[in-house]
Parts: sequence; structure tokens; C-alpha cells
Amino acid sequence: MSKLSGEIRIGTSAFTAAGLIAIAVSTLLMLAAATQSRVQSHSGDKLSFDVASIKEWQPNQPLPRVAIGIRFSKGSVYAPCSDLWSIVRYAYHLAFAAPINGLSTWAKTQCGPNAFSIDATMPLETTEDQARQMMQSLLEDRFKMRVHWEKKDMQVFVLTIGPGGFKGKVFDPKTTKPVSLTCPEDDPFCSKFYGRTTISQLVNSLSTPDGRLIIDKTGLTDTYETNFMWASDKAEASSLPSLPTVLREKFGLLMKPQTAPVDVLVVDHIERPSPN
Repeated sequence: MSKLSGEIRIGTSAFTAAGLIAIAVSTLLMLAAATQSRVQSHSGDKLSFDVASIKEWQPNQPLPRVAIGIRFSKGSVYAPCSDLWSIVRYAYHLAFAAPINGLSTWAKTQCGPNAFSIDATMPLETTEDQARQMMQSLLEDRFKMRVHWEKKDMQVFVLTIGPGGFKGKVFDPKTTKPVSLTCPEDDPFCSKFYGRTTISQLVNSLSTPDGRLIIDKTGLTDTYETNFMWASDKAEASSLPSLPTVLREKFGLLMKPQTAPVDVLVVDHIERPSPN
């Protein structure tokens, strides 16, 4: 009888644990659904900011004290003195060199005339991906923006892992030390990249609007230490290696030119924003 009783207690404990796990999973799903509903707008699945202010940058307005660029933080998105090209790129999570067709000439400018400041708020639990969708809604509602996607074969660089494997070092805040990079005398305007980054972020930074798009095919997802320099295009005889060379020798990554299909964002219609 005692043995049977013990078996029953074990079975009951297992059943209770399973029940608790089921309840916990159910609770998490309910919380996730509640979170999603709080960040959704009142029109179906379209996401929108709680409050969003758009102001055109005035000609005599002083430059912002904070760094120019679109910044996401908990509960808000702030974009001081940003051109429309940058706002669209943020909304659709496009690399610097990703093509955008159909934008007006005034949409791409330095901080000044034709630039805007956007100050938006949303629920604290909003993710950055959701904030980007909210920015898309803002562009649709306030700039009357309409877009579609097209596929186009383009000359790109494809980044892959070389035969010797990846040589990068995973970022560790306990062991990583600040690094100072100084361009050599024969190439004072050399290019630099330093700090911790993911490979996708690195690729996004290395892709420039006046250069080829770099497509990440490495499959790497960790954050790595990346401190390196490479020769500038202006240097006649730099002692520094080219970008493909330093990526191969330092990180074991291959950057090869290739023709590949690229998603192109096409802007069908855009207007200056409606007043707040």
C-alpha cells in the first residue's frame, strides 16, 4: 500500500507540474496577445504611434544638440532634422545602399530645408520592428505615401564565410578593451570601423548609397568585436589593405561581386506632410 501510495504521489506531482506549465504557457500567450493588441491601431492590424509630431526644419533653426539620426528608445522614436530618404529607409529597414525609386529630389538632403523632425510615442512594450511599421503608417497617413516592391537584377557584393571558417571574436564586455585607430600618414583619410556589431549591422554600415549593396550570406547572428581600417579610394598608394582583403584576413569573410535579384522599394506617390 505504501509503495502504491508513493507511486501515486509521484504521478500527482508530475501531473501538477504539467498543469502549472500549461497554465504558465497559457498566461504568457495571453500576455503576448494583450501586448500586441495595445500596440495595434484601431484599424485592423495596422500599427500606429499613440502620438506623432512632424515639423519641417526651418532655414534659420539651429542644429540639434543631439546627434542627427533616427533613434528608437523605450516608448518613443525621435528623429531630429531627418530627410525623407532616411525616414523611409528606417521605416522599411533598408540598408544605406538599398535602392529606393520614385522619391523626389527634395527627399534627400542634409540637415536644413526639406528636412523634418519627428517626435513619436507608443506603448513601452513596443519593439523596434513594430515601431518601424508605425513609421510606415505615419508615412502613409501624413505624407500620403504609396509604395510597391519590385525585383531587379543588380551588381552587388555577397558576403560569405571563407573556407578557413570565421575568425571573428564574440564580444565580451568583461574582456573587451577600447581601441584607438589612427590612419597612417600615406592615407590620412582612411576608412575605419570599430566597436561591437552584428554582421548584418556591419554590412548595413559598409553599404553606402554611392556604392554597391552588400548582401549578408554568412548566417552569423552573434555580436562581435570589429576594429579595423582599410584604404580609402582617394589614396594613391596606401599601406592599408582594401576592404575585401581586411575582411578576408582579419575575419575570414569573403566579399565577392555578383549579380543578384534585389528587392527595390518603388514610391508611387508622396506629398509634403499634413500639419500637426
